[in-house]
Amino acid sequence: MIQSLYNTGLLVNQMHYLIGIDAGGTKTAAAAYDSVSGERLCGVEGPQGSFSVDSISASENVINAIEACMEICGEACEFICVGAAGLGDPLKRKLLSDKLVEHFRCSVLVVDDGRLALHAALGGNDGLLVISGTGSIVYGKKGSNVRRYGGWGHLLDDRGSGYDISISAFRQMMADYDAGKQMSPLSCAVMRFLHVETVQEVVSFLYSVPKGKIASIVPVVAKLAQGGDPQAAALLDCAGERLAEMAVNLCKKMQFEAVRIVPMGSILLKCRPVAYSFREYVKHKLPDAQLITSTNEPTKGGYYLYQSLQNEEE
Repeated sequence: MIQSLYNTGLLVNQMHYLIGIDAGGTKTAAAAYDSVSGERLCGVEGPQGSFSVDSISASENVINAIEACMEICGEACEFICVGAAGLGDPLKRKLLSDKLVEHFRCSVLVVDDGRLALHAALGGNDGLLVISGTGSIVYGKKGSNVRRYGGWGHLLDDRGSGYDISISAFRQMMADYDAGKQMSPLSCAVMRFLHVETVQEVVSFLYSVPKGKIASIVPVVAKLAQGGDPQAAALLDCAGERLAEMAVNLCKKMQFEAVRIVPMGSILLKCRPVAYSFREYVKHKLPDAQLITSTNEPTKGGYYLYQSLQNEEE
């Protein structure tokens, strides 16, 4: 079901506008923006739009969200920008782009959700976006050059993410068990959180749930760290350093001098020990870096991508 979130009440059907869509595993958010000023005209939300979950329903939900915006703003839409999870494959992006062009008869740009978030977070300027939630990735933008660092999934990467923190805690638990050591306060707290009494039950849990469920123990680690538990504190400190190291490496790779860095994601925004460790490591390695907070919605990345394309044409 599409839910309308905001409408300026302006006669937007007399204006030229663009639509930005942020489609993820939880919801599909779409917003219309004045193509000149970037003013937000309306916003809607619908069901999930991840193309790695279900491409058919994701495509339908994206189209429904666009149509809902057009119902509010009229038919003068000149550009549609879709940023969606699961669109790392160029062929998938082209198939969706062709479908949207045929359906809506206007210019269309399809990118992965990270690129959309990058342009929104930096307001179209150059810099880095560091994301840590269940997984992790770093994006960099320098002019038209856009690069990524990490983000290869939990089997290969996801350093400093919620999954990485949690799986490290579980690995330490199993190492202590194999060595015949007494369960640490952190291991005991995790087992209470999972409502299990044996390590065999922990193993069954780990091999039967998605990585998001594994990452759900991060608040347990954070609570113990804030209470002074050294093992929990060390895990969070390490996560912050790993994220900062990724940012530093991409910064050097892209030859930034004074770089703007936007931290984003639940781990960097809500887990204070990780955020502190991240900031301190960045300050040490990149003293001229500027850590900033973005207030832009991901959908506004569509506006900044539109502006960058306009500038390239000029």
